[in-house]
Amino acid sequence: LGNFYLNDSNWDNAIASFENVLEIQPEYPESFFQIGISYYGKGESLIGNEEQIGDMTDSYEKSKNAFADAIQQRVEYFDAHYHRGLANYKLEKYNDVISDCEEAIKLNPESSKSFFHLGLAHKGNEDYEEAVKSFSFSIELDSRNHTAFYQKGLCEEYLLNNEGALNSFESAVSLETKNNDYFYHLGLNAFILNDYDKAVEALSKSLDIKS
Repeated sequence: LGNFYLNDSNWDNAIASFENVLEIQPEYPESFFQIGISYYGKGESLIGNEEQIGDMTDSYEKSKNAFADAIQQRVEYFDAHYHRGLANYKLEKYNDVISDCEEAIKLNPESSKSFFHLGLAHKGNEDYEEAVKSFSFSIELDSRNHTAFYQKGLCEEYLLNNEGALNSFESAVSLETKNNDYFYHLGLNAFILNDYDKAVEALSKSLDIKS
């Protein structure tokens, strides 16, 4: 029943259902995990609602705690470590995200998404060199992840590595042709590198998409 509510985005009923399972099986890690997913989903549903920022933050906190409970019951629980990292990212607890993602990577070294969120956390800490390394690992594992190319490009831009940034943004736009930000940053770095034809082409494309 909990999964039915979860799939229907009925977060409160999903949480109540999984909590009922815990009354019968108090050490069942999957129920803690699903409670974490439900609270996370509830937090996501409140994004953009300024009147409910407190409820959104509270949902992410409860999500993080539920994932921690799941890990307590099953230490080598990859999904719980990874999703706790997501909750911590929403709470802007970047050092905790790094710890969670590193643990997730130990459990699954082939997880592109773990390296990606590790990169986001390093970026949040303004450690752009480490962020570039993490995004690069993510791309090695999933070469179709245009968002990883974009985030890598932003970090290279912060590091004034404009050639690296240009290459990353070119990869991003080759995979996703409808994102004006991708083309804007491609054009910006082309301009800095004095490639004015490429800059005009990319910036014009950015404006076309935005309009």
